[in-house]
Amino acid sequence: MRPLVAHCHLGFGAFARKTGRKEQAQEHLTTATAMYSEMDMRFWLEKGETEFNAVVALSPSELERARAGRTSDTPTKSWRQPSSRRTLPTRQAQD
Repeated sequence: MRPLVAHCHLGFGAFARKTGRKEQAQEHLTTATAMYSEMDMRFWLEKGETEFNAVVALSPSELERARAGRTSDTPTKSWRQPSSRRTLPTRQAQD
């Protein structure tokens, strides 16, 4: 369970960075990297440290753009909607 919790903190930290919430990002990423270090998960520790360094390196203008939702990481395509929904056949009630 601990690896899952650490992954969640990493994801929340990345999301917070992309939305301009630097303090929240640092909190989540600090927790994630500490957990990865305790569990000796070197691959994920490196990912967490890279993400943390990206938060620290954010300039004020980058923070403002992120808060406004105009980051280069923002997907440009809308979510794909299913073209049609399949329905399961229904059973006929038998008397």
